[in-house]
Amino acid sequence: MRLKKPFAAALIGGAAGGAFYGMTGVASYIVGGNAGLPSIPVFIGPTFIYAMIGLVIAFAAGTAAAYLLGF
Repeated sequence: MRLKKPFAAALIGGAAGGAFYGMTGVASYIVGGNAGLPSIPVFIGPTFIYAMIGLVIAFAAGTAAAYLLGF
């Protein structure tokens, strides 16, 4: 598989964001839909601020992992 390091970095970032979502009980209010920034409105509700924090955590962790893995 080509580009193994960026793939691993994306997995690490997603795991970090997902772990935060799980710990804070973030819920989305639609099944399916787009992924990424266009999907932000599906999180509007009582846990919206935690969803935005988790988004930043996932991005930062993925970026840091890509840097540390040497991509």
